[in-house]
Amino acid sequence: MPIRHEFTGVAASPGYAVGPLWMPGPEADEIYVKKGSPAGETVALLDAISSASAELVQLAQGSSGRASEIIEFQLAILTDNTFRDLTLALIVSGETAFAAWDRVLEAEIANYLSAKDKLFQSRAFDLQDIQARISRVLCNLPGQDIPTGVIVLADNLSPTAFIKHRWQGGGLALKRGSTTSHVAILARQFSVPMVTNLGELLPGLKAGKNVLLISNAQGGLLIVPPNAADLKAITQNPAVEPKPKPKTNALIDTNGQPIKLMINLAHLRELEHLDAKKIDGIGLVRTEFLFEGKHVNEDLQYLAYCNILNWAKGKPVFIRTLDEGGDKSSAGFASHFTTPNMRGIGLSLGRPEVFRVQIRALMRAAFLGNLHVTLPMVSIESDLQDALALFKDEAVKLKNANIKYAMPPIGIMVEVPAVASHLERFSEAAHFSIGTNDLIQYALTQPRSAGGRKLGVENAKIASIIKHIVSVGKALKKPVSVCGDAASDPAAIADLLAAGVRNFSLSPPSKPLVSMAIHDYCASWGR
Repeated sequence: MPIRHEFTGVAASPGYAVGPLWMPGPEADEIYVKKGSPAGETVALLDAISSASAELVQLAQGSSGRASEIIEFQLAILTDNTFRDLTLALIVSGETAFAAWDRVLEAEIANYLSAKDKLFQSRAFDLQDIQARISRVLCNLPGQDIPTGVIVLADNLSPTAFIKHRWQGGGLALKRGSTTSHVAILARQFSVPMVTNLGELLPGLKAGKNVLLISNAQGGLLIVPPNAADLKAITQNPAVEPKPKPKTNALIDTNGQPIKLMINLAHLRELEHLDAKKIDGIGLVRTEFLFEGKHVNEDLQYLAYCNILNWAKGKPVFIRTLDEGGDKSSAGFASHFTTPNMRGIGLSLGRPEVFRVQIRALMRAAFLGNLHVTLPMVSIESDLQDALALFKDEAVKLKNANIKYAMPPIGIMVEVPAVASHLERFSEAAHFSIGTNDLIQYALTQPRSAGGRKLGVENAKIASIIKHIVSVGKALKKPVSVCGDAASDPAAIADLLAAGVRNFSLSPPSKPLVSMAIHDYCASWGR
């Protein structure tokens, strides 16, 4: 009779599985063939990135929830010029594509591992996954396929290897790993039993042995081989059965409240490579950049807004009126109307001939879609009241001219500390959108470029202001969102969630990492 062994670990995903043990074989030696010149190495790197990206696109087919987000994040990393350009610079200096890529990724992985936050430390493994994928393609090495129904025993497992397997039975036993890793989160999403931190097992343990993997509230356990009593105990103890979870892309906090991720938009061309199905709307359209310095009339503005609404397919689109002037300038369509002492809504109210054109275009477009208007840099109550009066006045003119229109909900940017402190006085606003860049600048007297980098414990004053805005919004039953740089910064997510923020509008490239950060922090709260 074979000797029974028990190995204890940490439960990462609940459930149990019985099946043959499978261990990935050793990777073939990564023998890279030098290309002989910087030009050849450059071609090799670019081809590898293209091939690896194509693999991920194929893997994304049929993926959902966290799996889809992880693939989207890895694609964003591969298509980001930062890592590519750093690698190309090393190639020019004489390194091979393989050595240069390895060096660049190792440096970034070290940055993640040195982070104080354990959740960010665990993200290093995702970068290792990307690093290994490119290295494998450069060396022309095939990947390994996991058989169906096995208990995988490995030092660790990459997120994309987990996703590729399309689990149907079986389980995952890791010698190391983390309960906050992407693999652990994926295992919980797909109800795959998983145990981590088993350590070194029997030196002669071979693949094919029948094993029992248990993961429950008491911990993690791997039994090699299980006896009849073990199997009977499992079948009579339904408490260890995994609880199926709905497979959804929706972000939900620990109280069941939805968390919405919208995007910021500055140019129409940005929509060409974005999928409206993967976002909750457009939280900020920067109209001062939309027309790239061209003089536009009402019809051209109307057409642009309609194009955005058509792309959004019924999801909300928040269009901010002209935000020019003061210390902020661009090559926007009304930059020639700016003055040093006027900014945002103050500039628009001071130049009604420009503002009325935009108002008419917005109201005409609102008839065709889910359009909302946001007024920038509101500093006093009359800013909102005067703007509302202009909208009502133009509505009368459109009605008299038999032109179809709709009065859109009109909210305000909360960027001035005095407005934040007395937000209840702006109850006529339909929504409140927090512009963290300006809010931090004025509240802490620091440059706008500081964005959200110091949001949190170091700047408890900002966190307190945001919490107050959310509280007033809830009392007035007005939606509150954040659309400044802090919304695009994964390091600021914990502070924003703790302050009560549930609506974010961010730069499209940052969405995968922000989405994962939200998942991670909500999961940590749940535990």
